[in-house]
Amino acid sequence: LQYVLDYLSEVFPAAVVEVHRRLREIWLAAGHDPKILRDIAPAPRLTFGDWVGGDRDGHPLVTPEVTRETLARLRATALDVVQKRLTALSHNVSFSDFFQDAPRELVDHLAERRDNMKRNEWTPVRELPHEPWREFVLHMRAGIDRAIATKSGAYEDPDQLEADLKMLRRSLTAIGADRLARAEIDPLLVHLDTFGFHLAAVDIRQNSAYYARAMKQLLEAAGIADNDYTEWAPEKREAFLNKELTSLRPLAPRGAKLGPEAREVIDCFEAVAQSIHTNGDAGIGSFIVSMTQHISDLLVVYAFAREAGLLVQENGGLRSLIKVVPLFETLNDLENGSDILADFLEHPLTQQTIRAGTAEPAQQIMVGYSDSNKDAGIFASQWALHCAQRDLTETARAQGVRPVFFHGRGGTFSRGAGPTHRFLESLPAGALSGHIRVTEQGEVIAHKFGNLPTAVFNLELLLAGVVASTGKNEKPETEDALFVDICEKLSDYSAAAYRDLLASDGFIEFWSEDTP
Repeated sequence: LQYVLDYLSEVFPAAVVEVHRRLREIWLAAGHDPKILRDIAPAPRLTFGDWVGGDRDGHPLVTPEVTRETLARLRATALDVVQKRLTALSHNVSFSDFFQDAPRELVDHLAERRDNMKRNEWTPVRELPHEPWREFVLHMRAGIDRAIATKSGAYEDPDQLEADLKMLRRSLTAIGADRLARAEIDPLLVHLDTFGFHLAAVDIRQNSAYYARAMKQLLEAAGIADNDYTEWAPEKREAFLNKELTSLRPLAPRGAKLGPEAREVIDCFEAVAQSIHTNGDAGIGSFIVSMTQHISDLLVVYAFAREAGLLVQENGGLRSLIKVVPLFETLNDLENGSDILADFLEHPLTQQTIRAGTAEPAQQIMVGYSDSNKDAGIFASQWALHCAQRDLTETARAQGVRPVFFHGRGGTFSRGAGPTHRFLESLPAGALSGHIRVTEQGEVIAHKFGNLPTAVFNLELLLAGVVASTGKNEKPETEDALFVDICEKLSDYSAAAYRDLLASDGFIEFWSEDTP
């Protein structure tokens, strides 16, 4: 975790600000209206996620305690970075009201802060009678200090700090300090928009087979006679879960003795629930189900969410506080993914979840490059991924949902790696809706983000590629029939040749001795 924290706290904050600065420069150099980028909202946006401490698929040492610690350390580091930036800002707003009249808005906010501090007996902030700008920044830093110490009077969320920063920015522009506002306040606003108080959102990944074993144990603890969930047909699982997911009643009573898998899953979900209750949901990413082969593999996650209090009653139905994401990996799963997604998007609970508080519902879909390659070979894998994204896009858009693809690419060619711009250009038309998620594996993080110039270059390449490819492929187009036919034949030939190689005498022995 410390390895990831170093990049998230030392490299990426500076890189994101630099990318934003360069975007503004090129925007102005191209002769576009500077007013459009006066606020950071219209600019392309980067956010960060984290699998360290959340990816428990095949990793028994990623326990609920590890997830709790990960969430806590990410938040602590995020607050520490903001604290340092506010300290630096306080040194640079050295205006005196001997020379500039402080705007009434700033004076009133400062008087309110002083009053709250004295009335609530908080740690005093040094009064600077003739430097209201600096004193206000010190009050902002005190709000972060109290957040770090989990004391009253703290900023509860980044929106509160953002509002104060924007007020400070207005007070600077009011006295003609526009350059200082752009140089000092804007980077902080960009940082806050990107990293918030959570630094990176932690994804929770688990295998569908593990959830099945956990559900069997939960049924046993609930005293249900027909409890061999792992042996049930997918259709029986789906019918059972559909019936269960109509109420907030948990299956097992609190304190029930559970099997190891069920206990681990519920403890993990409760750790997430506690984090959402305490710090909001910004630090929680997606619940990714690897080896998704049926809608029941996704609905079972909702069932466990209910056990941990992560479902709520809303608008006459249930809504999930977490986002469930399918991961399609093998050739067969990629080919069936569209049908699974259609069933999942039609489910009432999914409908309530993805449409809550947004005019444009979106569903994240993860596609894996490594397992499909191991299953069918490089060409067949890439073609299956291409066709799956095309079909999944059509399925999502037919239901009025924007698909957001999460690409699980690894660091080597056999795991889907390659130049970012070529990868983006190869996506099916319409599959890139302006939003994309990509993994950066541990073995390439240092190579791509080890220092500020390379980090800026690679982030800029990703942003530019997404913007350009989205613009060119905004509307799905019919693919050339001859091209599709050739690729289908090549895929069949290459998959057959690949599997013949794996089945040939002595190959596995050769492979095990030839590779580390």
